[in-house]
Amino acid sequence: MHEVSLIENLLESVLPEVETQRGLGQSVQGLAVTIGAMELHSAEAFRQAFTVQTRGTPLAGARLELTIVQPEVNCPSCGFHGAFPDDRIDPHNPDPIMVCPACGKPAAVEGGRGIQQLELLLAE
Repeated sequence: MHEVSLIENLLESVLPEVETQRGLGQSVQGLAVTIGAMELHSAEAFRQAFTVQTRGTPLAGARLELTIVQPEVNCPSCGFHGAFPDDRIDPHNPDPIMVCPACGKPAAVEGGRGIQQLELLLAE
């Protein structure tokens, strides 16, 4: 499952900081993740993978605040700039080009990829 490997990589990045914060007496309540829509099969699958992959770690039971950034279409032929149609999002497609929904010509896909932000949510 694609989301499982995303969570494994994410945990490799954040668990050392979680341990540091715990050593400083901070309680980590959760993790905020901003991620591109083209990285996910679904938000539900990502949340499920987070729950499963954090078992037995300091993030077990932590809440996940997930923000999904949608890609946009930018067409040099007709000037269309707008939202990428949800039904066209395919995390397996590495191409940064799609057919413009306005004119049917090739158009650039911008954004909507990668993990853009990670933030530990600490108890106040």
